[in-house]
Amino acid sequence: MKQSLFAMILALWIASAGLGQTSYWTNSITPGTPEATVDSSSVTLGLQFYSDVPGSVTAVKFYKGPHNTGTHIGTLWTAAGARLAEVTFSGETASGWQQANFSVPVSIAANTPYVISYLAPNGSYAFDPFFSWPALNAAPLHLSNSSPGVYSYGSSASFPASTWNGSNYWVDLVFVPTTASSNLVTYWPSSAVPSIPAVPNDSSSVTLGMQFYADVAGSVTAIRFYKGAENTGTHVGTLWSGTGLKLAEVTFSGETASGWQQANFSSPVNITANSPYVISYLAPQGRYAVDQAYSWSSQNAAPLHASNSSAGVYTYASGSSFPKSVWNDSNYWVDLLFVPAGSSNPSTTYSISGQVSGSAAKVTLSGATSGSVNTDASGNYSFSGLPNGSYVIAPSQSGYTFTPSTSSVSINGGSKTGVNFIATGVPVVPPPVPPPVSHSITLTWTPSISPSISGYNVYRASVSGGPYVKMNSSPIAATSYLDSNVASGQVYFYVATTVQDTNESAYSAQTIAVVPTP
Repeated sequence: MKQSLFAMILALWIASAGLGQTSYWTNSITPGTPEATVDSSSVTLGLQFYSDVPGSVTAVKFYKGPHNTGTHIGTLWTAAGARLAEVTFSGETASGWQQANFSVPVSIAANTPYVISYLAPNGSYAFDPFFSWPALNAAPLHLSNSSPGVYSYGSSASFPASTWNGSNYWVDLVFVPTTASSNLVTYWPSSAVPSIPAVPNDSSSVTLGMQFYADVAGSVTAIRFYKGAENTGTHVGTLWSGTGLKLAEVTFSGETASGWQQANFSSPVNITANSPYVISYLAPQGRYAVDQAYSWSSQNAAPLHASNSSAGVYTYASGSSFPKSVWNDSNYWVDLLFVPAGSSNPSTTYSISGQVSGSAAKVTLSGATSGSVNTDASGNYSFSGLPNGSYVIAPSQSGYTFTPSTSSVSINGGSKTGVNFIATGVPVVPPPVPPPVSHSITLTWTPSISPSISGYNVYRASVSGGPYVKMNSSPIAATSYLDSNVASGQVYFYVATTVQDTNESAYSAQTIAVVPTP
């Protein structure tokens, strides 16, 4: 990046941003360099982080210097670059810490990396290179990389992934941990990773599952599974009774390329205590995650338990089917979300999903809650965590129109799928091309004190120290020279000599000229 290097010493102080809220820095902390005035390019700056516990990101913060002008846009991203939420800053002060609240708090999982960022359209951002990241402590928030300060140049907000000299760009968030009273239970945290994320030699359609029971009655709200990058196709999750009766089914949407995936059932499914059940998903292209000879007896997720000494099960078929075969005590990394009876249920919310064909669009949600997401590589999008109510979905993308332009959706006790749009490209008139910028370099010098000189010669080189090329065809009588044969962004090196009859002096001291861009 376009920055000067300097040493800095900064005392760090961490405190909560309010009751139950956590940030990395208080508003009394200031950067060593409040603004990088040498860099006026549009750039997105961010911070990689994760939390020990689940919760919600409610706002984005950044430190602003007086020349960090323009419209600032804050964004929360997954570690893979999926946009989770976006907000435009308003009512900013001239300098100091700025904060913009997301229209709806964004739920994040425990032990899962995310990126918080903001767009500085005119550069001049705060930064400190060689920042003392190991000394920073804001538990339950943590840094998800040894050099978590990231950036990306571009005219609009884009996913920042580049690093430079361990720099801190002074981007922060407001985080609210989920209260323990929700009592949400899973077998594995999102930080758990299989030994084999994707079996390389099995591409057959197969349903994979886990046999389980609970010590207490409660409800199953969602299904989870670990996905390797080769585990493609439409995944279908199912909850079964121990005898193979299908209790609930859901199709996964808005998946990431790899890692833990989750799909919420349209409504929680009640289960009884100490009764066997099976949770499963269909992998239509195989390439599932697996660990053989898994130590099921050491797995403790009370009140959930494995209901068999070999709890991982499978069945080969083209569609979702009841899995009951076992092999070598394998774990196929299928999980569930369970809420014991009598505790609060954070998953009694729903989702709206669909597809935009023909364009990589931004999709905006308004109504009972609001937000925005970008479609994935296949045009899919999904909004989750939605309460009952009325909503309007609207896609947008520069250079496209959409059919329909908006779609009204009502949620009343169930999720909505298939809210689709078709994008049509429209001609884009290119902006006028600015006229070329011409440059020139004027050289002047002090006249020689010798009374018998006949003029001066000017020489130029493209590297310091030459070789030099003479610019004039005959000695110059004046004490200045105009060089109009120069190019934008180049550096030139000049020397001069005096001419007396047929004799020419040695080169003068070298001078340097830098031509600006454009």
